[in-house]
Amino acid sequence: MSCTHFCYVAKYRHFLLRLVVIAGDISPIDVITHIPVLCEDADVSYLYVPSKEDLGLAGATKRPTSCIMIAPKDNAEQKAAVEEIKSEIVGASA
Repeated sequence: MSCTHFCYVAKYRHFLLRLVVIAGDISPIDVITHIPVLCEDADVSYLYVPSKEDLGLAGATKRPTSCIMIAPKDNAEQKAAVEEIKSEIVGASA
């Protein structure tokens, strides 16, 4: 495991409220196969979206994006929005 990857994982575990969004059209798929495992180990909700281009646009960049983590800071409105999304994910998977 590279230092960069280890540092990312260490920072990733410090967020209390988080949601990971993964693009489903990444090639090769090995680039993102470890992400759901990390999410499940850290009890983080995750979901797939069909397009890396759409995910990049949603993240305010013109570049295709393989995954993003949504981790609101102290904004109550953002926290409520993430909680609502997480509850819909759990409801859809049940």
